[in-house]
Amino acid sequence: MKEIIIDGEVYVPKSSAETVKREDGEQYCMVRTHHAGVFCGWIDPTKTSNGRNTVKEAKRIHYWNKAASLSELAQRGTNDPENCRVPMPVTVVYLENIIEVIPMTESAIKTIESIPVWTR
Repeated sequence: MKEIIIDGEVYVPKSSAETVKREDGEQYCMVRTHHAGVFCGWIDPTKTSNGRNTVKEAKRIHYWNKAASLSELAQRGTNDPENCRVPMPVTVVYLENIIEVIPMTESAIKTIESIPVWTR
């Protein structure tokens, strides 16, 4: 991820800070649920109803490192992909009890994609 630091503040190019959207209204987002954990993938946030929605090309974020919060992970990603745990993606996951949807930036998506598939 390209970034510069000026007076202790981290800056990234505008193109890397823009969220990623499809023409059909879907956005690549971090989705936090009450009991199922955190996922990232394609979702149309406007179609979330009663805490339910569908995430396509979904990855469960089992554990992340080098991001203080889910918000930072969605905006900046991680600079330590080797110490994060993201199992293999699934084609679709139907989620309930969604409590947070955060659109992701291009640079954050790239760091998530760089995380090796975690298996046991």
